[in-house]
Amino acid sequence: MIDLGPFGCLDIPARKMERAFTALSVCGSLVALNALGEPGSTGFWCHDQSISLPYKPDSISKRLLLTIGFGAPLCVIVLTESIRLALANKKTCPLKVQLINVVKAYGVFMFGMAADVLLTEMLKYSVGRLRPHFFDICKPTFELKNCSAYVWPEIQ
Repeated sequence: MIDLGPFGCLDIPARKMERAFTALSVCGSLVALNALGEPGSTGFWCHDQSISLPYKPDSISKRLLLTIGFGAPLCVIVLTESIRLALANKKTCPLKVQLINVVKAYGVFMFGMAADVLLTEMLKYSVGRLRPHFFDICKPTFELKNCSAYVWPEIQ
């Protein structure tokens, strides 16, 4: 119960309110980033070696990355909870309790992963650094004769 003073009480547990606030904060930051944020813009030197590397395809497929990224932590959490349950002094502990503990731990992991991805994407969006294979993929045309000036491209 949340006491709202003279306005009465809400029959909403505090933990649910906390979760809703967290979810709204994350969604709100995404909406604000898309609505208000401008991507970072970076120029380059014509013969910059740091962005002249050839494009290489992914060495790990997205399917394998997702399987390992989401499956391995789940396996570790299940194994850890099973060992913790086996070493506990309680002789009888229902499977439901173990399942709830696994879901809670995995939920914390997923929240951490989502926060990490959100922060990484926000930083990438705001900094706007060119990728190492920029020249190979974008193939910019230089209209400068000696190409010694710093180029600010109009990237669409």
